[in-house]
Amino acid sequence: ANGVGQLPAWLQAWMDGMRVCKTVIKSPQTLLSKIARVKAKQDLHIVADFDMTMTKFHVDGGRGKSSHRLVEDSSMMKPEYREKSKALFNHYYPIEISDAPLETKIASMVEWWTKAHELMKDEGFTRHHLQDAVRSPGIALREGAPELMRLAHDRGVPFHIFSAGLYDVIHAYINHLGLGNLNAHVVSNMMVFDETTGALVGFKGSLIHTFNKNGTALHGSPGWSTIENRKSVLLLGDSLSDVNMSAGLENDTVITIGFLNDRIEERKTAFADTFDVVLLDDAPMDFVLELMDHLV
Repeated sequence: ANGVGQLPAWLQAWMDGMRVCKTVIKSPQTLLSKIARVKAKQDLHIVADFDMTMTKFHVDGGRGKSSHRLVEDSSMMKPEYREKSKALFNHYYPIEISDAPLETKIASMVEWWTKAHELMKDEGFTRHHLQDAVRSPGIALREGAPELMRLAHDRGVPFHIFSAGLYDVIHAYINHLGLGNLNAHVVSNMMVFDETTGALVGFKGSLIHTFNKNGTALHGSPGWSTIENRKSVLLLGDSLSDVNMSAGLENDTVITIGFLNDRIEERKTAFADTFDVVLLDDAPMDFVLELMDHLV
C-alpha cells in the first residue's frame, strides 16, 4: 500500500517527465482516493461525450466535424441547407460559449437545436443520407478511443456515449468503423423516419442540448439496466458542463477526465478546477487506457 502522500509509480510517471505537458492533475491525492473507492469492475461504468471527446478536435488541418456537421456537409444535402445551418451556428454558438446567464443560454440552445432539426426535416434529410454523411472526411476518433471501447467491452464495463448530437449519425459512424459490436449505448437526439419513404419526419423523446445533458436522460434508456446498480463512473467530456452528465445517477464515485482542445491557456484553470484530470491539446486516450487498466 502507498503511504500518505506517495503516488503509485504509474501515476507518478504521468506527473513527471515529458507526459506532464499534456496532462494537468490538480490534486493527484483526490484522484487516488477516488481510484481506491472503485470496488471492482462490476461497479464501474463509463459515460463519454461524443463530439470532440471520443472524436478529435483537429482533423486534416481543420476543426473536426460534429455529428450535426456531418449532416451539414453531406454531399446529398443542398447548398441552401448548408447556408441556413451555418447561419444558425454563427448566431447561436457565440451565445453557447459566452458568459451570458445560464437561463439565457439554455433558452438559446433549445431554439438552436429545434431550428436545426426542423431545417433538416424541411430540407429533405432521409435515412439514406446517413451512410453518405458518415463517409464524409473531416471526422476521426481520438487515438485510443477504439481501444477504450474494446477494453470496456472485454472487461464487461458498460459504455454510454452521451451526446447532444444526433443518435442515428453517431450509430452509423460507429458501425461504419466496424465498432458496432462493442455494445456501446448511444443516448442522443433520435431521428424518426417515415417507414415507407425513409424521410426524416421528426425526433423522438426530449431534446438533449449542451446544457441539459445530465444523468436523468439515461434513466429508462436501452442500456439503463446495465448501469442502474453500478456506483462508480468514469466520465469523459470536453466542455465544463459535461461534468453534469452523471448528475441524477446514484453514484458514490465519479472520476472526471476533461479534454481541453482549444483556447487552452485561458481555460486551463477552470478545467483543472472542474475535472480530476485534464488532457490538453487534442491528447490521445493513453492516460484513460492506463487508468482503466488500474481500475478493472
